Amino acid sequence: MRRRGAIVLSLLVPVLVACDGQAPAEETAPQPTPTATSQSMTDPPVAPVMETRLPADLADVPVADIGLPARMPTASESLPSLLDDPPGRAVMSYRPVESFDDPQGWSGEAFYVLGTDGGWRRLAMADLDLPEDWWPGHDMYGAGQVSPDGRWWAAYAGPNVLLMNLRTSEHRLVDLGTDRSVRFVRWLPDSRALQAFSNRASEAHGVSSTHLVRVSGNVRVSPYGPLAVAFEPDGTAVKFTAHHRLRWADPATTPTKDAVPGWWHLQGDSWRSHHGERLSILPIFRETAEVEDLLAVDRATLEPAARLVNRRGGFVGPGESMGISYGWLDDETLLTSTSSWLVTWAPAEGELRRVVRMPRVPPYVWAGWSASFALDLLGPHRLAR
Repeated sequence: MRRRGAIVLSLLVPVLVACDGQAPAEETAPQPTPTATSQSMTDPPVAPVMETRLPADLADVPVADIGLPARMPTASESLPSLLDDPPGRAVMSYRPVESFDDPQGWSGEAFYVLGTDGGWRRLAMADLDLPEDWWPGHDMYGAGQVSPDGRWWAAYAGPNVLLMNLRTSEHRLVDLGTDRSVRFVRWLPDSRALQAFSNRASEAHGVSSTHLVRVSGNVRVSPYGPLAVAFEPDGTAVKFTAHHRLRWADPATTPTKDAVPGWWHLQGDSWRSHHGERLSILPIFRETAEVEDLLAVDRATLEPAARLVNRRGGFVGPGESMGISYGWLDDETLLTSTSSWLVTWAPAEGELRRVVRMPRVPPYVWAGWSASFALDLLGPHRLAR
């Protein structure tokens, strides 16, 4: 995917690496065995932690059943329209491979939504009669965002947030009252509001404003500043800077400030972090390899607890590389991805499991799939419901 800044990178699993004229050597597929790491994989050094290395091939990694189907639909499949057959609640939205070969305009934007009844529906954006000048361009849109409780689907069009009630398929545009275009949305944990990130075309590599949008249609400028925040389970807002963790128990108050260890190299914005009851997951930057690892840190002490190590120095060529993380399925298990699999990672045990294979894009092709998940509805402990 084109690297148009942190926001666009997060939408789609990146599947591009610059070709240097020499293909990486093939590797065997070791099991993801947790080990105590030294300082060889990072620069500058970090404290030793439990480490799981991403294998070259996940086909032999144990399977995790979290309530998703064994395969994803393809673009050629005939499926009922979401507008005619709303699912009531959805567990995920999914966009097959998105590339620059897609048709121009809204006619090239179509998604698939998996209902709690196990059925897939298709949503064609062209059916919503949106102005063509609100289309953001190729390689920009992703799969939209399903709310954590699965009752809403959200996306954007021009200066508006697009909200769809999945019980009725009724949808509306919420105008942010700005001359900037919305580029990404992210739900708050309570599914009652979301963050909307906006910028002008001339600001394509950053965010210039952030709003909080409630499902009622109420809009206000984010009290946390222009960049996104993540949220802890109790609703506390969290933002990381290069040197501090800021936490707002109440947006009207001054945040508390905790110093972070000097060896951190945080990659991307705070919204890419995920905060559970005990651990926080952070993407960290390995300067020597220019790739991301996932680091689990103790929320109370900010000390490292475990690490999921990217297997190669760069984005995806042949083999697997880290993709996007989606959040916690329970107190111990993170839903994340590689270039061609959804996977779960249990940091405390160093356990990596595969969930479902996603579309595999040929090496060095500028394209990728995307997805979002109703995390409240997924996980082994919820399968009996």
